[in-house]
Amino acid sequence: MDNTLAAGKRLLSVLVLAVLLSGCATAAQRQYQAMAAGNRAAGQEAYACVTAVYNAAEFAPLRAHVALPPDRPTLEQLSDGSLATDGEIRALLAVHPRVQACRQQALDHLTHSLDMHKPSRSSAL
Repeated sequence: MDNTLAAGKRLLSVLVLAVLLSGCATAAQRQYQAMAAGNRAAGQEAYACVTAVYNAAEFAPLRAHVALPPDRPTLEQLSDGSLATDGEIRALLAVHPRVQACRQQALDHLTHSLDMHKPSRSSAL
């Protein structure tokens, strides 16, 4: 009976220890979670920036041809074979710097997120 009780206590101790250790995130897991959160934030900021450009008055001539979100174009947009008009070209040239600024902002945010988690050279040696 004592052996059974001792074995039960050991088994319970091992199970409790396993549960406690499985809840601990490793440094790599924490780093991944921080990077993923940073990337999600960068994506949300970029989408908000591009949405502001999309909703701007200068973009109005282009809305019929550009989907937002970009991965959900309408059938009309997919089958549109028309060439850009002079007004659409002017609109595109007017909003392009703002779209580029959104891209640069997203790139800067992602670069910062990756640089923040890059191992230093001294720790690799």
